[in-house]
Amino acid sequence: MLARYKYRGEERLLPWLAAMLQPAYAKLSEELLIGDGLFSIKKNAAPAFDLITSVPVSEQRLLERGFNQAERLAASLAVRIGLPARPLLTRQEERGKMSAKTRKERLETAIGLFTSAPETPEILSIIARRSPVQRRSLRLLLVDDIYTTGGTLDSCAFALQMAAPVPIDIYGLTWARA
Repeated sequence: MLARYKYRGEERLLPWLAAMLQPAYAKLSEELLIGDGLFSIKKNAAPAFDLITSVPVSEQRLLERGFNQAERLAASLAVRIGLPARPLLTRQEERGKMSAKTRKERLETAIGLFTSAPETPEILSIIARRSPVQRRSLRLLLVDDIYTTGGTLDSCAFALQMAAPVPIDIYGLTWARA
């Protein structure tokens, strides 16, 4: 189903894909809130995350597909759960299709591949000031379509950490694992 959405442009599948992400999001949120002592059986007392963001695609992939599948998944999930979603990252360049690379090549390719968008520090500062829950750090949910080696999520997390004017914790959520 993800391949049909991502490679064949069957955008009508997005609601189903986002719905399939929701149980994994709920489980992760519950675990975090229990750890915080903020989970209530009746209803979550507070959101587990402050903001949702996504892994960017290259300009070339955006032109080929016409959309960023991870960004659309993140936005659709955000609407379903009532959290803000913002693009915070940019992809530096096209380094070839990850699907054609070995594990080692994927990990090497991901290093330094992402940087924060120019507005990221300001967005994170605003979210921190408006957060309904005072934690030691903001919690960001980073959405991607497929987890293969973790290199992409690691590279994105590093770029976000470097740009953050406030402490942040980053959690990854993917639709599939390869």
